[in-house]
Amino acid sequence: MNPELLGTATLRERDSTEQVRLPLTDIPDVLYKLCSASPLCWADLVAAHGSGTSSTVKEGSAGMLSYLAEQGVAAKLNAAVNELAKAKPADAMAFLVDYLQKHK
Repeated sequence: MNPELLGTATLRERDSTEQVRLPLTDIPDVLYKLCSASPLCWADLVAAHGSGTSSTVKEGSAGMLSYLAEQGVAAKLNAAVNELAKAKPADAMAFLVDYLQKHK
């Protein structure tokens, strides 16, 4: 596999078969927006990220992952989720927001 493609995946529009390569971390949010009442449409996605494999997306993904690692985001989120699992609050999202605000 091409090492430049690590951490990315291709989304393909069904009718046109046009493709957009995105960082894996962006895909859930993009799919949600494409499938909901959000104003994001396929043309907007292509305009923002280009068609096919984009070096900008690859560089953006690497930069983003580097930034997240430097900030310790994965460790902070893991700790928050572990505490959430222990506490089992009625409102999980409110618990996470509160926990993350208190443990910056």
